[in-house]
Amino acid sequence: MVDAHVGVVGLRYPEDFATVAGHLAAVLTELGVGGALHADVMAVAASLAPDFEKVANFRKMIEADA
Repeated sequence: MVDAHVGVVGLRYPEDFATVAGHLAAVLTELGVGGALHADVMAVAASLAPDFEKVANFRKMIEADA
């Protein structure tokens, strides 16, 4: 996931991650996905948080060096 998103500019962690996760949860609810499946999907999304943070920090390093 990190390699595919390194080019994303202006990514903020944890703000943008929380926004994406919130939208995902809302869509799942709108679609009637609940209970264990909803929890499982959100757990998978949460497991991506460290990668999201790496991408955000990598972009900060690049921008600081520029």
